[in-house]
Amino acid sequence: YRVVPLACVRIKQQSGLIFCRLGRVDVSVFGELVAKARCELPFTRVLDGEQPRDSLNRYLQAVLAPLAKRLILDSDFQVACDQVDDPSATSGRYLRSVFKATMEPKFKWKKTARSLGMVQVRSTRTTGGSPHTASLGRRFCSGIAGMYVSPRPPDMYALIDKEADNGRSLPPANKRLALYTWIPQWEYDWLRSTETGRAALREWLGGGEPRPPPL
Repeated sequence: YRVVPLACVRIKQQSGLIFCRLGRVDVSVFGELVAKARCELPFTRVLDGEQPRDSLNRYLQAVLAPLAKRLILDSDFQVACDQVDDPSATSGRYLRSVFKATMEPKFKWKKTARSLGMVQVRSTRTTGGSPHTASLGRRFCSGIAGMYVSPRPPDMYALIDKEADNGRSLPPANKRLALYTWIPQWEYDWLRSTETGRAALREWLGGGEPRPPPL
């Protein structure tokens, strides 16, 4: 039995949407795209001798550097404990220190992230500045009455690495690309906590078929 300490951050916009990772895309040496779907808040492991805030600051500077300077981070954090959900791992629990943060009102998201153009992860809705609340209706209410249709995906983004970016939407071979999005809290909970939500996420990333909700 083991306990894995993690430092997580819940980033929220003024609109109420939260920032989360929907998974990642690995690019093999043969140029094949392999997607792994998993909805989660940005997090990192707390190393031996580190405090959770030190671990989070390290992660922000290394992974979320384009956002780090525009975050207003709360001084306090909440601690949550849940079971390790990796079937290949030994039994144990995650001890999560969850920090809350908000984006600065004048933060320019389009200068920080690249909207992905890959077919299997691209949103089918337009991106012409429509309010998120209106787009949710188009994403979740696109089926025929009495017939379940998996909702359309939200827009997905990759953070821009100004030092490594050469105008590509995909990373080079043997590299991975994290997929991020902004979604409401209820959709985050749905993607994480229900089989229907997890199935929809796998479909968005090209890894499965939609499943109807239980009767």
